Amino acid sequence: MQSLYDDEYDALNRMVANSSKSAKDLAVYLFPHLKMDSAYARLKACLNPEKDDKLSFGLIRYPDVITRVHGLGPEAFYQPQHAEIYRALQRLFASGQPIEAIAVSVDMQSHGVEIGLEDIESLSASAPGPASVRMLAGAVMDCHRLRQLMDAGREIGELAMTAGYNSTEQIDKANMLLAKLGTVKARREPQDINEALTNYLALLQDLSDGKNATMSTGIGGLDEILNGGLRAGEVLVLGARPKHGKTALALAIARHMARRNKVLYLSQEMPVSQLMHRHTAAAGSMDLSRILKADPADKDMWTAVTEAAHTLGALTLYHDDQCALSLFDIRRKVQQVSRRAKGLHVMVVDFLQLMAGAGDAALRAELAAAAAGGQVPGRGGKCSGDLPLAGAGRGRHRDGADRGEREGQD
Repeated sequence: MQSLYDDEYDALNRMVANSSKSAKDLAVYLFPHLKMDSAYARLKACLNPEKDDKLSFGLIRYPDVITRVHGLGPEAFYQPQHAEIYRALQRLFASGQPIEAIAVSVDMQSHGVEIGLEDIESLSASAPGPASVRMLAGAVMDCHRLRQLMDAGREIGELAMTAGYNSTEQIDKANMLLAKLGTVKARREPQDINEALTNYLALLQDLSDGKNATMSTGIGGLDEILNGGLRAGEVLVLGARPKHGKTALALAIARHMARRNKVLYLSQEMPVSQLMHRHTAAAGSMDLSRILKADPADKDMWTAVTEAAHTLGALTLYHDDQCALSLFDIRRKVQQVSRRAKGLHVMVVDFLQLMAGAGDAALRAELAAAAAGGQVPGRGGKCSGDLPLAGAGRGRHRDGADRGEREGQD
């Protein structure tokens, strides 16, 4: 059985030929978000070797479609000539100039791309109607993603055959390639106030029906500030001076939420054993120093430990103590726990400054985006749209210096 293909046409044609499904059933399987007729039309468009030609001239003839096609870029076109045509269309559209064959030809030549007007006009014979342009754009993007997956497969095959690295390192690199490929930019477009109002009223109805209920932190004052607690997709950042109890508070919140929710606690400074010491002391209402001594004659302490074990055992709480977590590490651990627990509701990161590359601008930007949009760092999107994130981090002096560098860590 052939596992590597020359291009996406070869792969798709072999898939259709070898499938036991009918062409329409296969189309629905490949494009489950579309109805059968639309899915079948998309599959036929993907199998059409002239789709780049049709799309290029379709966009020249109906330039307004450019504003309604999300995610299409020059790199999605298979042939370099069509990529250059699309770049010219983007430049003309951005500058407010009329889009027509002559203008496209002049623009391309001014940017060093040799193409004649007759070459562009020759595409008119294959121009689609306006209703087909968006479908063709989707097919071009689908095939581009398929080529990217093929390239990733070849790179992963090369990783497996590269000497001098252990298997764990190569698997991590392979996972990174697939994670990068799986990151899809979320669609955001201007929204009319009436549409926003309709969605908002639906959200209020869901809140009233308890479909997006708040998750109490267990701290009355904090719940009051948060209008009842955390909600799906929200981010809570705990900031304070070192040794002021950020970890203790985060653990208390995690324990309380784990009574009714599935919680993942990522600790980068304490091993799981130390976390369990703190959990046990809190759940058993016992001084931590007595638990650490583990005096066999201290019957009250052992009674408290037994009660705490019973309480903690009823929680759906997962711990991880890997230090210097990267964004990819967090994404991978979220997926692992989600599979194991059949879902995940809350994640806690303790603490943010200990993440790998925490001083890098790129990481700061991703964490800022995560804090603004409730996204899972490294995933490029929300975890099923429903994963609140609580993070603990050190406070900062007004001059911007990190207190942890001066006073130690909490």
